[in-house]
Amino acid sequence: SSLPVQPAFVSYSIEWANFPDYAGNKSTPNLFSETLLNNIAAQQGVKPVIRVGGETQDYALLDGYLKTALNNSMSIPTSADGTLEYGGVFFESYATFTNTKYIHGFNLAKSNDGFRRNLEAGSILACNGLKNGRLLYWELGNEPDMYKKTQVATGPNQGHLRPTSYSENTYATEWSNITADLRSQIEITCPEMITDQAFQFTAPSFAGTSNGMDPWTAWTDLQKATPVAKQFSSHFYAATPDSPNLKSFLSNHTFTTTSLAPQIALARKAAASHTPFALTETNFLARQGQTNLSDTFAAALWTLDASLYAAANNISRVHTHMGTDFPASSWQPINTKVARVGARPAYYANVAAAAMVGKGNDTTVVHLATGNERLAAYAAYEAGLLKRVMLLNMAPHASSANTRTNATVFFAGPLQCQGPAALSRLQAKGSDALADVSWNGYAFDGGRYGGQARRVVDVPSNEQVRVGQFGSFGIDVPDSEAVLVSL
Repeated sequence: SSLPVQPAFVSYSIEWANFPDYAGNKSTPNLFSETLLNNIAAQQGVKPVIRVGGETQDYALLDGYLKTALNNSMSIPTSADGTLEYGGVFFESYATFTNTKYIHGFNLAKSNDGFRRNLEAGSILACNGLKNGRLLYWELGNEPDMYKKTQVATGPNQGHLRPTSYSENTYATEWSNITADLRSQIEITCPEMITDQAFQFTAPSFAGTSNGMDPWTAWTDLQKATPVAKQFSSHFYAATPDSPNLKSFLSNHTFTTTSLAPQIALARKAAASHTPFALTETNFLARQGQTNLSDTFAAALWTLDASLYAAANNISRVHTHMGTDFPASSWQPINTKVARVGARPAYYANVAAAAMVGKGNDTTVVHLATGNERLAAYAAYEAGLLKRVMLLNMAPHASSANTRTNATVFFAGPLQCQGPAALSRLQAKGSDALADVSWNGYAFDGGRYGGQARRVVDVPSNEQVRVGQFGSFGIDVPDSEAVLVSL
């Protein structure tokens, strides 16, 4: 079995430039986002951890005269040549969600002296915004393993963000020097936040394992250089929008396990050294996702499968990445010309994953082999006792089809499981569905419902199944559906 997952196993990563959209501010908090986070907490016992980071984290520069969170007269940059100007009001957004822990991302990409002073000034505002127990970790830099590949046309690093000689060791040296400077600045205003227990970072937050820099080597070099790197973090995207056969990948459990294999190898190293490991930015498709693919129910099933496979392999927390108007987002936080406020299919998968993990502090998840690339199964244990089983039938099913086939799964559990068991189903009309998704017979709509659970007519809720005297039971799982069995 795996190591126990962290209580906030289901967590989120929000694109730095879009965080005010998701959270709102003191005068206008985003109550829809707050409600959706509370729904997750109702399943796993605590609110998700919110990482504020992503690509725009490395474009962020403080404008001390700006009276708004972001300079709205400037478009959000889409290349490393751009900048994202923010004001002190940005940090009001950290006060809107109740009982929520954060990871705040600092800009590492632009590291010449002028930008360094700007970073230090911003850190003082950041520590004030994250006082009173809101901070879980700081983060310095987003995917620095990509810096020597990222082209820039202007500035001190003209050509690329870092020279081709940039290595794990030079990264660790740069990182430790800057974090020491940040500590000195934060101590001026927030002395209570520079203790060994409070001043902690997640790192290295690499884009992956095949970009010319090894994440575990970088982590090892960081441990030699500084004591403040406390959580090992990595980013994971299964594919890019230009990858072939994307729809078939979504419905294939073997693809899920194969694509996660490099991260699982890192998880083994982290577990062996008693280091907490989180995927602090993840989704099926990189580059914000793809319409009619990332926002489908098939992608939701993939999200559930990937999350639980990570949990079963010593990855203690998973942050689904999202941003305003991203097709891959779990929800759209505000109305725009592109999309309306609402929960996407992936959000329902997040709720299902949280329900599988549950509210215990010692939940372990086990991956169960099925011998079928369309069928995935997992078991959740608390204090060594089997408590829940999740079954996923990932076979594609078109919403327009007249018939729907089932996979009948037989399960033999321990004798203590005998008796009634509750079923909660993750359902939609088909794998291509963009809406009308439900979890255990409930929807979490925007609009007048504001994300509150709404009972869906003619969709089953709290079904029961009888577990036999030898702990055995059978479940029908229709194509493109998942079922949680609570024993």
